[in-house]
Amino acid sequence: MKDLSVLILDDDVIDRMSLERFCKKNNILFYSASNGSDALNLLHDHDIQLVFSDIDMPEMDGFKFVQKCKEFSTVYHHAIPIIAVTGNEQKELKNNFKEFGFDYYISKPPLPDQLNYVLSHFVKR
Repeated sequence: MKDLSVLILDDDVIDRMSLERFCKKNNILFYSASNGSDALNLLHDHDIQLVFSDIDMPEMDGFKFVQKCKEFSTVYHHAIPIIAVTGNEQKELKNNFKEFGFDYYISKPPLPDQLNYVLSHFVKR
């Protein structure tokens, strides 16, 4: 997965590190951000193929971030899959993640099988 690059957005350092470890173990290039503004800058500066985004964050929550990403994808003419990763069992989000702009939903802590599923279904190789 050398050519794959992902963006990890989470305000919780432990949750970010969990996804970073998975990426390192699988030789995936990753960028990390603790807030939506930094994440948007990384999207602008790098060729990102997939985003893992927390939902509950200060400043810019995951819902606002996904809206900004969709605007970004319109400008750059390619959609970037955005995966909601949250510790809250929000039934509305879990059942309607596409309506909120996300491509998929996984609960924290994400399990390797879940992450491998996401990679196999949302990343073009």
